Amino acid sequence: LGNEVLLPPQIRVWVPTESPTHQIYVHDGQNLFDPGGPWGGWRLQEALGPSTMAIGIDNTNNRMDEYTHTRDVLSDGFHGGLGAAYADYIENTIRPLVESKFGVAPVVGVMGSSLGGLISFYQVLQFPGRYDFAASLSGTFGWGSIGENADTLIQLFGRQSPSATVLYLDSGGSEGSGCVDTDQDGVKDDTVDSSDNYCETRQLADVLSDTGYVWEQNLWHWFERDALHNEAAWAARVFRPVEIFEALEN
Repeated sequence: LGNEVLLPPQIRVWVPTESPTHQIYVHDGQNLFDPGGPWGGWRLQEALGPSTMAIGIDNTNNRMDEYTHTRDVLSDGFHGGLGAAYADYIENTIRPLVESKFGVAPVVGVMGSSLGGLISFYQVLQFPGRYDFAASLSGTFGWGSIGENADTLIQLFGRQSPSATVLYLDSGGSEGSGCVDTDQDGVKDDTVDSSDNYCETRQLADVLSDTGYVWEQNLWHWFERDALHNEAAWAARVFRPVEIFEALEN
């Protein structure tokens, strides 16, 4: 990513005991394996089968910019928009490096939480056919509509036909008093008492279904009521997308 990256990302690879049949690239690598990592840890290795390799990519100081597909406006100004460059970096630098050392597994996926979930789904749009599976835990799918009027992933996926990539998305929190779009920006996220990106996640899941994805064939949605937006909550349910991913064959 050139000068836009403040620190080069570190890659952490969980090497399985058996020859890898599945490889999954996971964002926010600092939080995946070590329970003492920043903000806690997912203990992802405990959910993995004996032939699944997990490649954790640490975030950099530019996480908010690199994990978002467009810029948006928050309380302190403009952020975001380097998602395409980051997706290219994973595709053209990280994946070739991993595959040169460990080989190419028959089934490849990508996964992340919060903004990591957002960029995981964006990678599917950027590189059609390159990922067999993508998972988002509490993905920030309203990004682009917070202070700007840019396309969110809800709108981008709404214009696409179903791809070959199996999609999983979930959230915790609650729907609050209902998911509504009072400001008419196309995102049903204007309920002040909803939480953990529930409304945006539910809306994207329904949009995907409307475009032709089929529930429990190439589309899964899970709602963990009252779960918080943190590593402990994602650790508690990451087994769900992992099970779906590991059941895929190529």
